Amino acid sequence: MPAWRVGGNRVARRTCFIENERRGRRIWYVAHEELLAIRKLMTIGYEGASVVDFLATIASAGVTTILDVREIAASRRRGFAKTALRKHLEAANICYRHEPILGSPREIRHRLRATHDYARFFREFARHLKKHQDVIAMLAAELSGNVALLCYERDYHQCHRKSVAAAFAAVTALGPLHLCVDAR
Repeated sequence: MPAWRVGGNRVARRTCFIENERRGRRIWYVAHEELLAIRKLMTIGYEGASVVDFLATIASAGVTTILDVREIAASRRRGFAKTALRKHLEAANICYRHEPILGSPREIRHRLRATHDYARFFREFARHLKKHQDVIAMLAAELSGNVALLCYERDYHQCHRKSVAAAFAAVTALGPLHLCVDAR
């Protein structure tokens, strides 16, 4: 029996392929909109925000799933550590998932703190992320609804979640919307 695998994504046309590994043959087909599990892709940082303002922001944006892309889901900020955040999100009827492999590795974060060289940081993180494209593809297939990638930094230009969002965009053909928590 031939082994088939699903993959690819021609972003502009939202097409995918099924490939027969023995024959090296690809059959391209158009992915129907209803088959694409993630409807919207967003990012958000909680720096300087209260849990109440954070929850109000994601609720007004229609977020249904938070994908925590911090390597370590701990926080000094009250309510944003993994367990506390999960409870707040469950109370708001929002799913939570933590994927530490998509976080910025410790050595890359510490080098950024020492050098403040964001260009180097993003190059090094891109190399790290390239090793984990299978995780991105798996999550893109498993997650559904309006998904927001969560990390600490308020400004997505200075956060690795910008790179993670770009990797998701390449797989899902969805451009990310970068949310900002409005303090009341």
